[in-house]
Parts: sequence; C-alpha cells; structure tokens
Amino acid sequence: ERRRIARDMHDGILADITTLNRQLETLQTDPSDKAAVLNMRTSLDTIITDLRCTIDDLHPQVLEILGIESALQSFLTRHSTTRNFPEYHFEFDSSIEHLLATDHKLNLFRILAEAITNVTKHAHSKRFEVCLRVLAQQLLASVEDNGIGIATERKTTGHGCANMVERARLMNANVQWRKSRFTTGTCF
Repeated sequence: ERRRIARDMHDGILADITTLNRQLETLQTDPSDKAAVLNMRTSLDTIITDLRCTIDDLHPQVLEILGIESALQSFLTRHSTTRNFPEYHFEFDSSIEHLLATDHKLNLFRILAEAITNVTKHAHSKRFEVCLRVLAQQLLASVEDNGIGIATERKTTGHGCANMVERARLMNANVQWRKSRFTTGTCF
C-alpha cells in the first residue's frame, strides 16, 4: 500500500509540482507573461484536487461520517467521471453498516476500491456490479464484470491482489476469484 501511494505521489503530484517549478523558472525571465501565470494557477488547482483525492483515498472522511455505503458510492461517483469508465450498478444492504467495526469498514472499503480499480484498469469491461449483502449471517461483497477475465497467476502475483488478500485476512474473511456469471469476465 505504501509503495502504491509513493508511486502515485511520485508519478502524479511530484511530477506536476516539478513541471510547475520549471514554469516558474521561465517566468522569471518574463514576469509579465499573464498567460503563463494563468496556466500555473490552473496547474496548481489540478495539483490541489489530485492531492485531495489521494488524501481521501487514504482515509475517506465520508467513511467515518456517513458510513461505508456512502464512501463506496462517493468513490464510484468520483471515478466514474474518468474516460472509458464502465457502466456500473451498486447494490448495498443497509444492515451492513451496523455489523462492521470501523477498522473492518476501512479494510472492506480498500478491498472493494482495489477490486473496482482493477476492473477499470485491466478488465476492458463495459459493465460491472458492486454488491454487498448479508447471506446466512455472513457478509458477502462482490465485484463482478463482463471483461476479459483474470489469469490465475495474476491473482497471486499482483501487489493489489495480494493486498486484498492480506486485508481480508485481517478481517478473518475469505477472498475468491471466479468466472463471472456474465458471458465473460471475473467475479471477485
């Protein structure tokens, strides 16, 4: 998780700040370049937004204030504005809010956020579903897509999948990947 955060900050925020710093250096030669100043202000606004998203992804305040349903819905809504984001359906059994301790809610949120991210980055799907419900006194959380599927070796070698398994273990939960009920795809 720390490696992923470091990589995201290095490739995103730090790269943007470095570019902005170079723009400031060139501005020193012509401080009256209003277009350059406007461009830098726009860049700063983007950096601030990206940093807020990173902070929110680390520990979403909405999770503590409004619960896991709202946190997941907020995550989906925020990411659905990205290009080529698949159509999705979100189903949540409201009784779950009261079944989980705060640390379990955070782990479950992280697991599902990673599963959703995997779908949007790797599955090449047109649609996916996120479902949380209680069955036979057990919480069942699933993310199911109609994409290209996942190779068996990816489930054990990818950092994201390994993190999901570790977070589930901390909750005394089980993780499974199987074929989707759709014609193609994966069910996590």
